[in-house]
Amino acid sequence: MAYEKLTVSSTALALSASVYDRARSVLIRIESNAVRYRLDGEDPTATDGILMNIGDVLVLSDPLLLHNFRVIRVSEDAVLHAAYMVDAAVAMSLVTPPAAE
Repeated sequence: MAYEKLTVSSTALALSASVYDRARSVLIRIESNAVRYRLDGEDPTATDGILMNIGDVLVLSDPLLLHNFRVIRVSEDAVLHAAYMVDAAVAMSLVTPPAAE
């Protein structure tokens, strides 16, 4: 497992290659302020891209998507947390609630 905390500002940024190159999946959670992201390798803008709000979670389990992920803030700087896993099944267990008994 690996972890990184990123501050998202007015310039689009990617996940850290030195971290995601070893991972099979990543769980990304938005800690503060809205962001927009793209998965095609192109930079999002404050008005174009998929919107994520505080508390939203995104799980990427394809190495190409980890490589292509780009993110930018909507208005104020934002913080995102990324937890990288070697096994994609571990990432899914973090966001899937246990079955009711």
